Amino acid sequence: MRRICVGFLEWGKNDWVSFFLINLFLYLHLMFTGFPLIDWDSERYIRAAIWGDPSPHALTLLCYLLKPLVTVLGPWGFAIFQISILTYTMVSILKFYNKNAMVGIVSIAVSIAGYFAISVMMDIYTVTGLLALFLVLNGNKDIFLYLVISACYIAHPENLLLFPVCALIYWVAIDRSKVFLMTLAFLFVIPIFSIVLMNYWQEKEIRFIPKAKYIMLMTHIATDSPQITRAYMNEFPASEFSKQKEFFEYTLTTSNPYHWLLWDNWDKMKGLAYNKNIQPEAKDFVYYAFKNHQFILLKSFLRSTLLFLI
Repeated sequence: MRRICVGFLEWGKNDWVSFFLINLFLYLHLMFTGFPLIDWDSERYIRAAIWGDPSPHALTLLCYLLKPLVTVLGPWGFAIFQISILTYTMVSILKFYNKNAMVGIVSIAVSIAGYFAISVMMDIYTVTGLLALFLVLNGNKDIFLYLVISACYIAHPENLLLFPVCALIYWVAIDRSKVFLMTLAFLFVIPIFSIVLMNYWQEKEIRFIPKAKYIMLMTHIATDSPQITRAYMNEFPASEFSKQKEFFEYTLTTSNPYHWLLWDNWDKMKGLAYNKNIQPEAKDFVYYAFKNHQFILLKSFLRSTLLFLI
């Protein structure tokens, strides 16, 4: 078994050339853009980084850890950190497959990774974390990759489930060693404990996922499987969600039903994220869906997973 190491100390000349070229490519992308890309949910990440403001829709621990960079550099702090971890992980991947820098640059160019690397968003942490997790699961003991995975793991709520599931599948299919389980504990248990402490410090409440977890999951189920939503509304016509039936049907005609139903307004009807009356009902809706429509949810999950992999 390989010893724990500092990866860049074992890099050769070609690895450093790859690191320089990929960094240059991403920073040129940033310079041509002129400013880190600010999207519709960037404000909450900036506020979390500067003031430690909690958000019911996002994990704020990583943003707060980036506070020194963001305080000095503003939104540029996000881009610099993201470019750094993406480049480091990409070079490690290229080294693993014995490929040169052009493969990494082309991979970034033809994907959306370059866009998210210079954005004040959390999406880049999912793909970067999965790449680093792949390397660690295949025997790489680079301490920096462990740190990258932990940072990416606490960046986005979906990663809290996605990363351990991927690692568990690997453990069941390939490696059932005790050392592997110790690695999982280091990568996932400690970051979760840190999230709990952060949430308690912010709001004196012990939790490790955002408050709006049921609202976001409810919206995914509602838009991915409209038949479940219609069945729920028929069974509970007096429910708060049933009062949004017209709005719900309208969102299904838009290009992004999830976004519309969660965030937007239509004819004085608020998106679910802003509707305080419907938030207590979200847990009941999710429970109803899992209790009565498991097969539909399974088909939706498999379809979404296939589209994600594609």
